[in-house]
Amino acid sequence: LTEKMPADGKWITDALAADYKHIPMWGNIGNIEISGDMEISGTSSISLTRMLARVDVQIAATNFKISSVDVYNYNTKGSLVPVATGTWDNNQQKAIAPNVPAGSSVLTKGPVVYDNKDGRTEINTSTNNCAKEIYIFEAENHTGTGHTVAKDHLDRTCIVVGGIYGNDNEPTYYRADFSTGSDDSEKFLDVLRNHHYTFKITKVAGSGYGTSEDAFLGAKQIDFTVDVTSWGENHEIPLEREVPLQPTANSYIVETKKAIAIPLFGQARQAMDAEHLSNTWIDETMNLKGELIWAEEGADAVVKSYSVNVFKSSQNKYGIPILTVVANNEGNALVGVYNDANGNGVCDAGEGFLWSWHIWVTNYKPVDAGGGFMDRNLGAMSSSRGNAGAIGLHYQFGRKDPFPAAATINDNTQRTVYNSRGEKVDFSAEIDASLPYSINNPVNFSTAWSGSRGNTSWDNGKKTAYDPCPAGWRVPAGKQPFGNQTDKTLIKDGAKQGAFNASIGGWYPYGGIRTTATAITGTGNYGYYHGATTAQGNNGKMYSLELDGTTGKVFPEGDKSRRYQGLSVRCVRDESASLLTTDSEDRVIRTDAGTYNIKVESNTGWEALIKRGTDEVTVVTGDNDNSVLGKPLLNPATGWNGGPSSAPISGLGNAVITVTTVDYSNLSIYVEGSITIVFRDKATGTILNETTIKAVKARQ
Repeated sequence: LTEKMPADGKWITDALAADYKHIPMWGNIGNIEISGDMEISGTSSISLTRMLARVDVQIAATNFKISSVDVYNYNTKGSLVPVATGTWDNNQQKAIAPNVPAGSSVLTKGPVVYDNKDGRTEINTSTNNCAKEIYIFEAENHTGTGHTVAKDHLDRTCIVVGGIYGNDNEPTYYRADFSTGSDDSEKFLDVLRNHHYTFKITKVAGSGYGTSEDAFLGAKQIDFTVDVTSWGENHEIPLEREVPLQPTANSYIVETKKAIAIPLFGQARQAMDAEHLSNTWIDETMNLKGELIWAEEGADAVVKSYSVNVFKSSQNKYGIPILTVVANNEGNALVGVYNDANGNGVCDAGEGFLWSWHIWVTNYKPVDAGGGFMDRNLGAMSSSRGNAGAIGLHYQFGRKDPFPAAATINDNTQRTVYNSRGEKVDFSAEIDASLPYSINNPVNFSTAWSGSRGNTSWDNGKKTAYDPCPAGWRVPAGKQPFGNQTDKTLIKDGAKQGAFNASIGGWYPYGGIRTTATAITGTGNYGYYHGATTAQGNNGKMYSLELDGTTGKVFPEGDKSRRYQGLSVRCVRDESASLLTTDSEDRVIRTDAGTYNIKVESNTGWEALIKRGTDEVTVVTGDNDNSVLGKPLLNPATGWNGGPSSAPISGLGNAVITVTTVDYSNLSIYVEGSITIVFRDKATGTILNETTIKAVKARQ
């Protein structure tokens, strides 16, 4: 028994409408004998469930007016009776998995549009919602046994919400999937019969995509939570901005629960141009898939904490292939992209990774801590003396991919890491020491990585395609590390197992050395740090911390390491990188209609814009006058460099920009807000800086 969706994909439940359609219902009371005088009541009553799911959208955000809801990827047929094994729980009388008619139902992209055009009244502008309008058949948003793997981005049932954000003149669009959003329980949900899904929009932080199609195709990270409960319950889903595009690098610092977009071909293209890799190494004709290779989390947490997806150039607003990554837990991870030639969703032995990236999930903001150095090792979660989190990761000379270091500062037990399937990752010895093989196999530790391997991988006069540091940083080259500072000493702290000097980067833990695929030695006893430069005898330049005596001497010359040995890396500023700074750190201004200057120093061309959704006043807790909520801090006509606050500003090198606030002198309460200015590289569009200024008005 099946039912068809109407030809236009819209099930009409308004009883007064000409094309009104009853919702079919079904129930099961087991095997009973029906006689002519039997009355069905009491324990013999029939419990019926609807064969459709209902979808509502509510808006709680005060700066967003809904104008449409589009449904993508709906099934054209549904089963009245959930006959497939494992789709129905008879004890609880509820669906536990979708029952889609095999062979006859077609997953149709659509979209089915719900709006108020052409005489339709499907959006309630008074209550700012869409309710009791959207009814769809069951749909499967997972693949594989147990529904543990989400379907492809473009094959999942989802909605796109359109509306007016803030002072925008035209609606923009946001994609939202059926998903839970809590940390360890995050998963994509199937659409189930007799379930009610309410997408409650609690936050809209900026304008969305220009069209519904762009939002459906695009790489937009939407942070939301949907709890599946019984018919009639509500659920909450805040909408967030699009994924920010990152500069090209092999390592990315990612805040928890924040998404990033990585230029998919950036580093690989450099390697292809340098003829280190074939000119067909990676391209968009391949069936490219993203995968979590390993992460420093428990087995269950890894599976549920990382989202890694590939979007082709036609599927996102940036017009280039990108890899999006979201992580919900702090720690280190390695993600990669591969050509899924057999379409099974797993990087098989014959496929290999085409490139991989270190994801450093932390709230750390890299700064020059002395001598141009970061204040912690690459991959470290701490810079505190004696803290095992300060050890970071180990690297083979000239290779871009990290290996886990010790779990504690006192012994050599490697941190346990897991892959996307929750399986413990065991690192193995590499059987081929070529550069392409090392890229294909980032978890293989090569004891054969010697001779001329990696001669210029980290040092060919500038930051290279294989440099493991984040954008704007690099492995120290030449005499730069510890940095023409042979007269400097690091003060030994034997009790904390490391050494310190504030003028050359701060704390250096004795992080040991990886000697084989399975063995680490020396943790807590000595620290070795890679330089980017080759040393005599086809070795790598190494910077060691000597433990004898009362001081830890730095030896920037003469010491060398075998290239296969896994050592720590302390990144140093890349002087050739595009940099931009402002003088607005911790700046506080007033909402008094004054004009405030911001000094910009940059070595490249840039573009600045106000981040939408930030220039709004908020009443501080304790005040009850909510009338000022959402009022803009900037005068739309003159609030941004003497012009409209929505217009971007271009600059080259050093400059001064201005913001003019709104006068709130008619208010007698304390209010505050913030203005965030985003600076992008004018040539590449990558973010150079984000600076936030606090604006306040004191209580009168």
